[in-house]
Amino acid sequence: MYNGYIRYKTNLKKMDKIIDLNGVKHKPYNGWSNYETWCANLWLSNDEVTYNKYVSCQNSREIGELIIQIVDYYMNDEASMAHDLVLVAIENINLKELYEKSKDV
Repeated sequence: MYNGYIRYKTNLKKMDKIIDLNGVKHKPYNGWSNYETWCANLWLSNDEVTYNKYVSCQNSREIGELIIQIVDYYMNDEASMAHDLVLVAIENINLKELYEKSKDV
């Protein structure tokens, strides 16, 4: 179920010892809810073209789709350990927070 965080299909079932995907228990980072959200904002606002796409998103789901498109483009949408690990990190991005901050600009 979509609750403001990306829920992307992965083959990973038992990650609860490493990360709590349901509770998203992460420390705040640089004024953001967690490192992953801060990092996503950093890269989404890094260049003019990406930034314009980011701030033109109409809701948090569109921001999530933009992030997935960017990751798939740079990782060539290939199955790999790196791709799977990136997808796990993406699941922790607070899309609602990104959307709200993108509208504050």
